[in-house]
Amino acid sequence: MISPIATITAALGLFASATIAAPNTTPAAEPGTTLNARDRWQGNIDVNAACAWQYGDGTSSYTVGNGCNGWRCTGDRGVNMNVYCYNQFGSDSWATCGGGTVWDWQCHGP
Repeated sequence: MISPIATITAALGLFASATIAAPNTTPAAEPGTTLNARDRWQGNIDVNAACAWQYGDGTSSYTVGNGCNGWRCTGDRGVNMNVYCYNQFGSDSWATCGGGTVWDWQCHGP
């Protein structure tokens, strides 16, 4: 005869294995990940570096809003994200702001 505790333990084990999801093993996006036939993600934009490349060392960035155009460089100057992508990843790179917030700027290329 099977003990009641063994039966309960077995039942709980079957229940747990059926209800616990396996961990998500999908890797995070890496440089070179294909987004579509035209765009390949190359990296996120370091806005402080973009300001320094455009206006010189000691220049930093700050936000004036949450939209894609919410970044400014010291002295209330605009920042050209394409310049960062060009300098960081080459002349075939371009900037995109896919999510619509200041934190969504990325570089893409062929």
